[in-house]
Amino acid sequence: MPRRKRKRFVELSFHEKGGEVVVFPDEAEAVRLVDVLGMSQKRAAELMGVSQPTISRLLLQARRKLGIAMLESRRIRIEFDDSFIAVKRCRRCLKPVDRCGCEDGG
Repeated sequence: MPRRKRKRFVELSFHEKGGEVVVFPDEAEAVRLVDVLGMSQKRAAELMGVSQPTISRLLLQARRKLGIAMLESRRIRIEFDDSFIAVKRCRRCLKPVDRCGCEDGG
């Protein structure tokens, strides 16, 4: 039988402000790699071609924006521009397909 859940004290109020929160693709990718796929920040930084402190900064910014969107009932929009490069990754090693060393090439 699972343990009984203890009462938790939270100060939570939802403010329906509406509108949007803009998340940039590098922030979304950092959240995907670290929070969704469970990678270390170091491994995520290697895959994205940035430093670990940059990943940490991207996660901090993205998590703040996602928290605001959740608590204020805002939509999340991922905004692309010319500074981002779409990369197809190998499913096995997660490296870009053109740099993948896997036998089947991804």
